[in-house]
Amino acid sequence: GAFMAAIAAGGGTFLADPGSVDSTLDIENETLSASQLELLDIDSIYIGAGGTLDIDTASFTIDQLVLDSGGTLSGDGNLVITQAANLLGGADTGSGDITVANAAELAIAGSISASNATIHNLPGGVVIGEGTFSGTLINDGQLYPGGDAAPGALSLGTFIQTQTGELNE
Repeated sequence: GAFMAAIAAGGGTFLADPGSVDSTLDIENETLSASQLELLDIDSIYIGAGGTLDIDTASFTIDQLVLDSGGTLSGDGNLVITQAANLLGGADTGSGDITVANAAELAIAGSISASNATIHNLPGGVVIGEGTFSGTLINDGQLYPGGDAAPGALSLGTFIQTQTGELNE
């Protein structure tokens, strides 16, 4: 199922507990701050048109994330992805990192405006895609421009390849 987020200006904490059901927190036409969210049994966050997730804590961890056209990531904190993320469009206006943890995969499939943001692909992490990310990508893991099976073009603002990272065809 999906939860529609609606928090009144002025805050409070949004508590999501779907029980044992795999669930997605759906953020559209609303701004939520990581410090407002206490996630219990939430598997993923979807940020759609008009939606903003503000990473206003030092670090915020989620299993899965989808950033769609018209959605925004903001804030100075680091967002840690532990399973999968799909960047389909939208913007990252924050200055924190998107960290792709060991055994996680991040796919870039659209055009993501991200002048101050950084994706940090840790050892064991995988970044794939044929999109555009205008920020910085630091690759300590596996990078597959195009995808796992077919080479393609991945456009980046700045690319930093480390000794532990691998750039694959």
